Amino acid sequence: MDEAELDWMVTNRMVEKAYVCLPKNETTPKPEPHECVVFWDQFSAGLRLPCQDFVEEILKAYNIEMHHLTLNGIAKIALFIWVVKSQNVNLDIGVFCTLHEMHTQFRNKIVDGKNIVKYFGCCSFKPARGAKQIAPASKNKWVENWYQYWFYHSVPLVEEKDDSRKIVKKYPLAAKMTKNIFYCKPEFASSKNSRTCEKAYKLTANLQSARDLCEEYIATRVWPLKKGWSFECFHKKVVRGKDYLYLDKEAFRSKKYSKDEDFVSAVEVKAVEILGKFFKNEKDLMDKILGKDYKCLNRVFEIAQITYNERPPPAYSRTSQV
Repeated sequence: MDEAELDWMVTNRMVEKAYVCLPKNETTPKPEPHECVVFWDQFSAGLRLPCQDFVEEILKAYNIEMHHLTLNGIAKIALFIWVVKSQNVNLDIGVFCTLHEMHTQFRNKIVDGKNIVKYFGCCSFKPARGAKQIAPASKNKWVENWYQYWFYHSVPLVEEKDDSRKIVKKYPLAAKMTKNIFYCKPEFASSKNSRTCEKAYKLTANLQSARDLCEEYIATRVWPLKKGWSFECFHKKVVRGKDYLYLDKEAFRSKKYSKDEDFVSAVEVKAVEILGKFFKNEKDLMDKILGKDYKCLNRVFEIAQITYNERPPPAYSRTSQV
């Protein structure tokens, strides 16, 4: 990372310059006590700081840190947050862990004749065995060596009660840079909120695909991981025989685009940056989970009365792409 790249991120409202510190000559991160280590492309995938408190809960549950998360891991968290909050339900860490197992992808590198295991950008999430999943979409190829473009980002100081109920100050997302024992399948007791949250997730899984949901939060210009956003008003509509919540007058027609097709196209292009192209593999899973009669559903476009069409059939799969 250099100053020009940082300026590009600032211009595109990914970060605020005052909270970023670029590495100097160090090859191994050495963050200050108030800093976490993050990657440029994590922000391309949807990371924004400061984060929702729920992100800290996920890191604690799996015993990982921000620099462990892959880009698809960031996108998975964003999808879950959007699904739950857009159904006006409280987030629940137990439900996230019930639905997702952690998937690790370690990389080996020879340094001075020694085999070094690299732990940066190595943790993502896959559906837990037997868990209901939303018709998935994920990017197969990001920028090569994306994990080399890292920097430090300040995190907020918070006050919390420790086990003895004493108030303590700490930086929850600060990088510790220690060797972690990852918890791939943490377990939590069921609760009233977890049952409500899981019900909302399963409802969405029966009605929408991951790509449609991603395009919704892009259209509203909301980054789900970012702290401080919420919707207050909702209304119900019947979708495929189910009562489903829509945002109520929260979305708007972007003044930047005079034509519906231009706005829809811009949203779709941004979704491709996060999820990759629409391949046959994704369409096959969509048909399996949602049925071959599934039609694209974007609640944001509908309430803003923006015309959108079905996606054209994918021409090839990832494996057959030339």
